[in-house]
Amino acid sequence: MGGGCCPNVQKATLHEEVRRTVEPGARLYTDAWAGYSGLSGDYQHEVIDHAIEYVRGQVHTNGVENFWSLLKRITGASPPCYHG
Repeated sequence: MGGGCCPNVQKATLHEEVRRTVEPGARLYTDAWAGYSGLSGDYQHEVIDHAIEYVRGQVHTNGVENFWSLLKRITGASPPCYHG
């Protein structure tokens, strides 16, 4: 998992960052935020809608959420692409 800074969290920017850093065909797990929609054509994109469920088999976002939580606690940093 890498990290970096996104100048904004608009859909076009997020798609550009994903395409720049993730190999086509890779498995991609996200929440249901609209900025991630449209990635299924290039990736194995699985979506978790937290209004409905948090885990569906192997599909969840708990690992990345845990990573940012720990990093923030240790460094005081915020996630580079926070949209909340």
